[in-house]
Amino acid sequence: MADNDLPIDTSGWRQDSGQHLLITATNFTDKACTLYHYPYVRFGTDIGDAVAPTESKPRAAATIGPKEKAYAGVFVFRAGQQTRTVTSFSLGYQDRAPDSNREVAPLDIRLSAEVGTLTVGPNPRVTYWNTDLRVVEDFLFRSSGNG
Repeated sequence: MADNDLPIDTSGWRQDSGQHLLITATNFTDKACTLYHYPYVRFGTDIGDAVAPTESKPRAAATIGPKEKAYAGVFVFRAGQQTRTVTSFSLGYQDRAPDSNREVAPLDIRLSAEVGTLTVGPNPRVTYWNTDLRVVEDFLFRSSGNG
């Protein structure tokens, strides 16, 4: 699958003060596409380890048909933490085996105009891919497991 077959969009939530980022992958092919585990997310020019997963309920896969979407949420900072500002991030995909493809070149994603810049703390966390946006929102906003 080519990079433009599964474009990535970013957005935030109105009720949020920039502490969360929504990553949306949309399948523009005519075949089903499967996203495994959670995306590898690195902010700014970091070369180090990818953002760790949250304690969200892991799903082995999120399969999306043509024109369907999958979502991952990122908890980026907690009030009072030392933060830095970024305008982009990198994103990588896993295969069926957990923690696979760490060495594959990630996609460079510029934050959408809606988001603009993002404040990132020292311990961001990413949820597992999910085809239900409400599941991601429930975890990020109603769970204590996001940091």
